[in-house]
Amino acid sequence: MINVEHFRKLWVLTSSSNQHEADQALRKATMILAADGKTLDDVPGLLAGFAYSAAMESLMDTMWGPGSAHAAERAAKRQAVIDRYGSKEAALAPTEWERLLDGAVEPFKLNVQYRFSNGTYPTESLGGWMGTLSDDEPPSDVREAVERAYPLPRTIDEAKVEKDRWALRCQDLHDLLGIEAGDMPLSLAAYLRSEIVTHLFETELRAKDVYDVISRVIAFRQQGMDPTDVQMAAIQADLEGLL
Repeated sequence: MINVEHFRKLWVLTSSSNQHEADQALRKATMILAADGKTLDDVPGLLAGFAYSAAMESLMDTMWGPGSAHAAERAAKRQAVIDRYGSKEAALAPTEWERLLDGAVEPFKLNVQYRFSNGTYPTESLGGWMGTLSDDEPPSDVREAVERAYPLPRTIDEAKVEKDRWALRCQDLHDLLGIEAGDMPLSLAAYLRSEIVTHLFETELRAKDVYDVISRVIAFRQQGMDPTDVQMAAIQADLEGLL
């Protein structure tokens, strides 16, 4: 039987601002539910009547329950993903790119003990690197394995295609799984690869023509934020290189 008070404390962490802490908390919660023959759909009922405090309702009950305003929208998005892939199973299956990355990092997969705010739990890593949970950069051999899993983009156009592909895959998994996906549904290898190609697109590759520069500027504007100094320096270098 599930200890509801313990589960509630764990569930609070699924809304952590730290994406990997939230992801790990959600995975642990899913395992606890499965051991009791339950799924994430059972969480609203499980937590019903056990508010975080007398003055605040469960965020899960309010925002994610079956009767919430978001339920129909989430169901439509989930169905759209299923329709595009053909089935839920096909959507959850690793893509060609994910299989290549998974094979490339297999020697580096390692569970490590990480101390979260509510305890220490086994946490996935690549050679000890846990994504945003780690302060350091990934080990050089891990990064090299991810870069060599298949050819890196050589042009800004190619980098944009792969960057957008990872963004779509991430969104698909969010739409398909909802809160079960966590803040970062991509594997560590896929997340690292997406970061690498994003940097290639934004700053590291040089523009071959003015259309590459425009592509970068449009992407920066779509982020809804002013370009960083590094991004502005890349645009300046592009324009100077085209003179």
